Amino acid sequence: MERLLEAGAADAWYTPIYMKKNRPAYLLKAVCTGEKIEKMERIIFTHTTTIGLRKYPVERTVLDRRQETVDTAFGPAKVKICRYENQTFFYPEYESVREICRARDLPFGDVCREITEAAVRAFAGERGMMRKLEAYMEQLAKQDLCVAFSGGVDSSLLLKLACSQAEKTGRRVYAVTFDTCLHPACDLENAARVAREIGAQHEILRVNELELDEIRNNPVNRCYLCKRHMFTVLKDWARARGITCVLDGTNEDDLHVYRPGIQALKELGIVSPLAENGITKEEARQMASALGLSVSSRPSTPCMATRLPYNTPLDVETLKRIEDGEAFLRTVLSGNIRLRLHGDVARLEVDEGAMDEVLKMRNRLVDGLKGLGFRYISLDLQGFRSGSMDV
Repeated sequence: MERLLEAGAADAWYTPIYMKKNRPAYLLKAVCTGEKIEKMERIIFTHTTTIGLRKYPVERTVLDRRQETVDTAFGPAKVKICRYENQTFFYPEYESVREICRARDLPFGDVCREITEAAVRAFAGERGMMRKLEAYMEQLAKQDLCVAFSGGVDSSLLLKLACSQAEKTGRRVYAVTFDTCLHPACDLENAARVAREIGAQHEILRVNELELDEIRNNPVNRCYLCKRHMFTVLKDWARARGITCVLDGTNEDDLHVYRPGIQALKELGIVSPLAENGITKEEARQMASALGLSVSSRPSTPCMATRLPYNTPLDVETLKRIEDGEAFLRTVLSGNIRLRLHGDVARLEVDEGAMDEVLKMRNRLVDGLKGLGFRYISLDLQGFRSGSMDV
C-alpha cells in the first residue's frame, strides 16, 4: 500500500476476505486518477500474486473543510473542521494524534478526545458558544446538580458539560428521567443508554400526570400544568438529597414559540443554561455532534399529548396506540414523524422529502396502522411542523 500511495494513489486499503471454496485472501483497493491507472497496475502485478484487476469509475462528494491548529492539554494539535448543511464536525489529524501519543505515552482514544473537545471549545458555532457555555456550567458545578434528562440533544449536551465540570469540582451530578404516561418507552431506553455513554449517575422518577383531572382533560395550558407538576416532584426529589439547583434543556428557540411550560419552569426557579446563553437548537446539535454524543442527530420526541387536539381527553390506551403507530412508522421511515389523531382520522406528518416514499409504500403503511386500530389514514400535505396542534 505504501508503494501505491507513494505513486500517487488518493487512497489504498485492503480487507481480509474468504473467496470461493473458502480460500482466505486479501481484497486490495486503490483509488487514483485516470492517468495513474497504468502505474497502479504495474505496482499491483509486480508486488502481489493477483492475476487480474477490476476497474470502475467512482464519484466523490467532499465536505467543505479546513485545517486549524488548536491548543490542547498536550500542546498544539491539528484538527480538520468540516461542515455539512448546518452541522460542524471536528476530526483530529492522525499525525498530530500519533506524535502526542508517542511523546507522552498516552492512549490514542484519550488524545483524540482531548483534541476534539479543544476544537469544540475553540470553534463550535464559530462564535465561541461552547466557551461561553462551559464557563457558565463551571460556575454551576461548584454545587451538586440535578439535570432533568430526557436523553434528547439538549439535555444530553447539558449533562455532558455538567459531568465534565463536576469532575473538576468534585461535586455530584444526577441525571433524572421521568417515566410517564405521556412519553414513549423508547425515550426511557434511549435516556438510559446515553447516560451510560456519558458516564452519569442515572435515576428514574415515576410520575403519572393522568392522575390529575386538569391534565387528563388536555386543556390549552396542559403543558404548563404538566411541567409544574413534574418539576415540583423533581425539586422535592432533589431537595431530599440536598440539591438546590435543577437544570433543564430549554433552548433559545423554545423561547420564541408556544411553550407554556416555560412559565412553570420560571416559577419554580429551574435553570435553563442553553436558553440563558442564547444557544439555539441547531447550535446545540453542533456542539453535541462535536462532543461525539450519539444523539446529536436524533429527532425530537415531544410528549404524546401533542398528538391530540386540545380538550380531547387523554387516556392510556389511546396514547399507547399512537406510540405503537409511530414506532411502526419509524421501522420504515426516517426523519421527523408525527401521528396526530382527530377522532377516527390519523393524520401523518413527515418531512417533505419523505412524502414520495410514503406514497410508494402507502398500502404497507395503511395495513400496519389499521392493524393497530386506526380507522382512516391521511397524509398531511403541509408536512412535519412542530406544534401543529397549537391552533
